[in-house]
Amino acid sequence: MSQLTRRAIIECTLDLAEKKPLRKITVKDIVSACGITRNTFYYHFHDIYEVLDCAIDEAIGDLSVTDERPREQVIFSLIEFAVKHKKVFYNIYRSIGHEAASRFVIERLDKVMLQSIERLTAGKTIDPRDIRLICSFYEEALFGVMVRWMKHYDRPGAEEQLADDIRRIEVIFRGNLELNIRNIEETPRA
Repeated sequence: MSQLTRRAIIECTLDLAEKKPLRKITVKDIVSACGITRNTFYYHFHDIYEVLDCAIDEAIGDLSVTDERPREQVIFSLIEFAVKHKKVFYNIYRSIGHEAASRFVIERLDKVMLQSIERLTAGKTIDPRDIRLICSFYEEALFGVMVRWMKHYDRPGAEEQLADDIRRIEVIFRGNLELNIRNIEETPRA
């Protein structure tokens, strides 16, 4: 029963966030929409932002790179969630601001990027500063695509454009980490 209640809270919050700005959603709105008490809400979540964190984390999975799930799929699942819930993401971005949204997205991408690079550099001597540079580059680039989309999400054709951009980025991204690591090995830091 507890998992059903938790799921209901997440669904109600997402539904409300599709309809109005996050800053205008209250716990009272959520409990009313779910038909639960405030105590029940606070048993499961500390605040609305934790509900949204949980919703996004569930949607994109555990964000780990395994042999069964290629890193590109893991990385782009966050952007695909943003496409599916465009108004929610737009409201989150507008409510918490650019810097907080950047931290939110990059924290999720960082783990995947590090796992990917660690798998590719196993047994190699790579300067940790170079690994951080590679991670930062890809994280910022992917977040930049999301921000550009969020700023123009309500224009006609924006969703299709982002979907096309994601497919093209996946094509462009393929093989680049391997190339980056090879370049670093060929030109180590002095």
